[in-house]
Amino acid sequence: MKNELQIFRKEVDKIDNKIINLLEKRFEIVRKIRKHKLKNYLSIKDKKREKEIINSKIRNSALSKNFIKKLFNLVLTESKKIQRKIK
Repeated sequence: MKNELQIFRKEVDKIDNKIINLLEKRFEIVRKIRKHKLKNYLSIKDKKREKEIINSKIRNSALSKNFIKKLFNLVLTESKKIQRKIK
């Protein structure tokens, strides 16, 4: 039983690492988006796009609507912080 638990935990750890790696890649792209926005005089905030992202994820997931909203609000908040940091 304990060995089985360790196996499950290792699987979860691998998935967690993949999630972190994907978020790092996402934020690298966010930095590129910021450069594009600066070059084209576009705003960091885009409420319409944020709603589209969240609604799309809700439609295409079996996860709870509330969880997806919280998760992507965190991701989008961090994305905006990153965009504000770049000169």
